[in-house]
Amino acid sequence: MSNKSKLIGREYTNNEGSSGTIIDSITPSDPRSKVPYTTMVTIKFDSGYIGEYDIRNVRKGVFKDYGIPNSVGGYVYPREKNPFNERVYNLWNHMMHRCYNPKTHNYENYGGRGVVVDDRWHYLKNFEEDIKKIEGYDKWVSNPDYSLDKDIKFKGNLVYSKETCVFADKKSQAINRRGTYPIRAIKISDGSLKVYSSQNEASRETGVHRANIYKALKGTISQSGGYKFNLVK
Repeated sequence: MSNKSKLIGREYTNNEGSSGTIIDSITPSDPRSKVPYTTMVTIKFDSGYIGEYDIRNVRKGVFKDYGIPNSVGGYVYPREKNPFNERVYNLWNHMMHRCYNPKTHNYENYGGRGVVVDDRWHYLKNFEEDIKKIEGYDKWVSNPDYSLDKDIKFKGNLVYSKETCVFADKKSQAINRRGTYPIRAIKISDGSLKVYSSQNEASRETGVHRANIYKALKGTISQSGGYKFNLVK
């Protein structure tokens, strides 16, 4: 019996407790071999995931089952590690932890108040594919001041998804985030100034529509209703 035949059908359990069966092996002498110094085996896990591994690592239990979720319900996959891929991964990982890890420092503002991640985005691969189509992605790629925002498109939104998110800079997010940042209103006619606790309060007291206050804060318009508005820093 060849070494290949001896390996096929063997079951192994990794260091995390996931079990799988070898369904194929490629020895260094095999014409399919891309690794001339070791035998590579294909393992089918009980989870259904199928992956290829170095037999030496398999025997040590160092082989990962990517068919089971991590501690916050996310599914990763084997990928090339480079600075950009890691940036995407960190964006996804932080999002998942904010929503599903009570030990995360800002969990109370996300998962603690009902914010969730769309089921499709529990899979890193899907997240990577979808964000390329999201508004502001190109700016995020080149500008570290941009990040993923779930509130600008839909006020009070509680779901991270490709339909609800945009990439926006910190200023735009600060202006929009629940409208609770202090607002300075300057009356153009006499230069008088008053500070309001939120966009809603400023709108109520000045009579200027909240949407126009938002535009003024963002810089889209210079003034509205006889007032100039800016954030109190």
